[in-house]
Amino acid sequence: MKKIIALICAAAVFFSLTACTEQNKPPAKNRTYSFNAIYTTGDFSFDCSIKWKNSVAFITVNSTNARGLTISCDGKTVTFSKDSMIKEMPTDSIDKTNPALLLYEVFTALENGKSRTSLGAFDITYSEDEIKTIKLSDIVITRV
Repeated sequence: MKKIIALICAAAVFFSLTACTEQNKPPAKNRTYSFNAIYTTGDFSFDCSIKWKNSVAFITVNSTNARGLTISCDGKTVTFSKDSMIKEMPTDSIDKTNPALLLYEVFTALENGKSRTSLGAFDITYSEDEIKTIKLSDIVITRV
């Protein structure tokens, strides 16, 4: 009888651990994300569109005086573009809090099953299978 109870307990633990593992499984490589969000850092925020495709993070500002500015990061280069202006800079010359560089690090970490960037650990909440919020330091990105 003791062996049966021990076996049932072991099976229960196994199934509960595999259920948790499945829910927290990192997203598949090359998954595409695209959503509108509010990007907040300290007491400043702006509306934006966020996209992750082919290992490139894009953030387009939809409010403030920077409306229409798109910043992208492929891990090597950060590109700023608005209308006919295009400026490329190597990532090592960009501040680590740059939104596109930060999102590149977050999405790359997610694909690799990690939860840290160069700015530290981040936390993501989901609603069903969609990202609801990304929190890191004093930065909060909230899907709208």
